[in-house]
Amino acid sequence: SDTKSEMMEISRETLDGILAATETATIIVSDVLMLEKIEQGKLEIQKVPFRCERFMNMILRQSQPDLSRKNQTLEITNLNIDASCIAEDDVVVTGDKNRITQVVSNFMSNASKFTRPGGNIRATYAIETVISETTGLVETFLKFEVQDSGAGIDKED
Repeated sequence: SDTKSEMMEISRETLDGILAATETATIIVSDVLMLEKIEQGKLEIQKVPFRCERFMNMILRQSQPDLSRKNQTLEITNLNIDASCIAEDDVVVTGDKNRITQVVSNFMSNASKFTRPGGNIRATYAIETVISETTGLVETFLKFEVQDSGAGIDKED
């Protein structure tokens, strides 16, 4: 019976490894296909309204299982609410949710990958509004930053 449970555990670990490798390969293929579309000028950016805070928290929380496995902590801050720049209501913005998800997930994955077990990751985001110097029109941006307690990149690199 011990041998059977050991084999089941090895099988589970093997399947987990295969699943992780498959997910990584899928991401790489998706990234290559997206780069190809960008180079061909065929990347379509969708403009869909969504609630910023709810959406950003959902994306950031998706990284929680990976962070938990490494005993890493995640702090999420909406700078607009903290700075009282915008009313505390969940602001509706327009953008490509799939591309934003892809970028934010990539940042979070890298932060976790290069942060030691037990380390800290801090994600901040804000809606920023500026007046374009060229057109005079008001432009709104979603600004997103990730800070981690990883080693970082040498200045020479």
